[in-house]
Amino acid sequence: MGPVPGQPGMPMAPNQPYYAPMQTPLASSNPGAGGGGGGKMLTLIGAAVLVVGLVAGVALYLMSGSAKEETVKKFARAPVGCSTTLEFDKSGTFTFYIETKGTLPNLGGDCAASGGSYERASSDLPAVTLALTGPDGQAVGLERSGSILSYDTGGYAGRAIEKVSIESTGTYQLTVTSEETDFAIAVGGDPEEDSSTMQTMGMMVGAAGLLIGGLLLFLGKRKSSSGATPPSPPWQPG
Repeated sequence: MGPVPGQPGMPMAPNQPYYAPMQTPLASSNPGAGGGGGGKMLTLIGAAVLVVGLVAGVALYLMSGSAKEETVKKFARAPVGCSTTLEFDKSGTFTFYIETKGTLPNLGGDCAASGGSYERASSDLPAVTLALTGPDGQAVGLERSGSILSYDTGGYAGRAIEKVSIESTGTYQLTVTSEETDFAIAVGGDPEEDSSTMQTMGMMVGAAGLLIGGLLLFLGKRKSSSGATPPSPPWQPG
């Protein structure tokens, strides 16, 4: 028979200490972690886009006034009692304006009105006859302007009276005949064309900045809100 435990001569098992299993806190899943930083970046970008778009749009709109002035200043001008050379470098429809206020460039030749200034009441339009000849020396037909185009900017004022369709580029001669001499004939296009284009561009740029910037601001705030999660409760031993 084998030895009985606890009896003399029986080997005893050494005392083994008891270790409770260690518990570690579980890592909480936080899909929104780090979202606040990205939200702030979107907010900053949105604010910048909105401000830049509005400033650029307002600037373009305000610059439209100077665009009209520059367009008028570039019109060709012909004084009364002279034959003026006009160089048409493109085809299209051009308008003749009675210009009641302005300054003639130095046209050269023997025209007495070359380089002079003129001013009269814009409501008092003089009677005038225009004759235009083409590069081949043939008369070019003019027709009454059906538009009410006019301008008063940059020291110049005029009103449309006739128009012409130029089909062939080249050198033309314009003769202006009238009993009065305190005016000139200006030749060009629509004085509002470039100005209207800049106004439209200004409104489009401003609207785009407002729309895109506002969208980025909304997304940035939404992302910041979704990334702000409450802190996890402290770990408690089991």
